[in-house]
Amino acid sequence: MRVRVALTILCLLSCFNTFGQIVPPEKKKFNIGIYDGIGGVNFSPIPAADFHAFNTTLRLAPGNDYWAIGIYQEILPLSKVFYNWKWIVSAGYGSRKEEGLFYGGGPTVISKGNSLILLTGLKAYIGSRFYSQFQLGYINTHYKTENFPDKRENGMYFEFGLGVNIFKSFKKKAV
Repeated sequence: MRVRVALTILCLLSCFNTFGQIVPPEKKKFNIGIYDGIGGVNFSPIPAADFHAFNTTLRLAPGNDYWAIGIYQEILPLSKVFYNWKWIVSAGYGSRKEEGLFYGGGPTVISKGNSLILLTGLKAYIGSRFYSQFQLGYINTHYKTENFPDKRENGMYFEFGLGVNIFKSFKKKAV
């Protein structure tokens, strides 16, 4: 008798469990945001402009004697429960110009550097409008300086920052 009661209760509880599954809300297809952080295509304290469309973000980062552009692609969410955590990959290109004195006070020399950046990491949507990113990857920089040989540098690179969207990131949850 006790076994039948236990099995009946177990069957009823499992039926309720099927109705309680998580249905993640749908992400908005288009959004505009402002992003600032360390690394990535942000080399200056001036915030970057983000344009989000269909899980792809175009980032434009202006600066003093510097500009950069990057494209960020959301690959997939970590799970249905953590739908607001996404695995992302990104590529960026930046260009900077520096003027200064080199090698003990000769004439002013202009140095130009062009960088190619490839990163992968996580993007987390926090609350209704905020988002944060942490990525690791590779940077290749090519320096050209007047009267000096060209120089290439390769190395590890990272990005960490916080952004805010103008519109809410996700549509209302299903009822």
